Amino acid sequence: MQAGEQLSGGGPAGSDALPTRIILPGDTRIPQTLAVRDARADEQPPWQQPYASRFLDLTDKRDNVAWFHFCTGHHVEFLYWEATTVACEHVIGAADAEDAPAARNWLARVATLIRGSAALLHYCAAFESVRYDPCLRASMAAERDDFSGDMSRDFLAMMAARARMDGVLQTRASEYVAGLGGLSDAAGYWQRHHADVVMTLHSGSSLLRDKLARLRRERDAFDPAHYISTVVHSEQALVDYDDYFGVLRSDEMKIGDYWTQAVEKLATVHRSFAMDAQTRTALMRGDGVLLAIVSETLAEQSTASDATA
Repeated sequence: MQAGEQLSGGGPAGSDALPTRIILPGDTRIPQTLAVRDARADEQPPWQQPYASRFLDLTDKRDNVAWFHFCTGHHVEFLYWEATTVACEHVIGAADAEDAPAARNWLARVATLIRGSAALLHYCAAFESVRYDPCLRASMAAERDDFSGDMSRDFLAMMAARARMDGVLQTRASEYVAGLGGLSDAAGYWQRHHADVVMTLHSGSSLLRDKLARLRRERDAFDPAHYISTVVHSEQALVDYDDYFGVLRSDEMKIGDYWTQAVEKLATVHRSFAMDAQTRTALMRGDGVLLAIVSETLAEQSTASDATA
């Protein structure tokens, strides 16, 4: 399936429905506190509250569909990235403990999450591609003229965890030949799907690349690496990125709320969204690992609570 082919998802094509917000941990880590609170039938938690960036003009219903998919799809990507961080840390812990079977199991989970993340990209782009530039790209540029996925806290944390994991495994590469091969295949799968989606939506350069090119022309001694480390990865940039996608950060988020939100977001993605069998398989397997990691965290905290009771 090519990006932009399927119009339906959380609502029917042409729907004026809005995506909802998402609440994520301030430290980008799946909550470690059990504390499942009581739930009321009449409550509307943040992840059920409709949201649209203040920079959007949604007078065209096609733009509602574009925003719904783009925003909701990114929200689920954030959950994937947080789960991937956990999985990478488990690989590191198992490898350091010389528990090769456990490390291989977690390494396979990392690969499955990467493939699921790649499949999810098609949901992000399941709208009329001609609406990307006038609606989504324009609104991102209004938020920041250098807007980039490299401003996502969750993406940066995940990539840092993957780098740490790669460093640990490279010293023991002979023990994890199959697992590293699977990881490389998954990374290639992600790159191919990402390139497909990006080229379908916008064949030109990104906002960040445009900004860097402009600064090179305007400044005699411009250092792109310095700009990325001090501006693109700055706290303000991370705040702006969260702002665009309606991300609320909390230092007190409970694992029960995290679980409920993840289930609701995943259900939205799978509702009336057409996928080819291969893409759907990758997405379902990725979703399964994501929910398993959250569930296992919930179980671990429950066991710890029982032990101290």
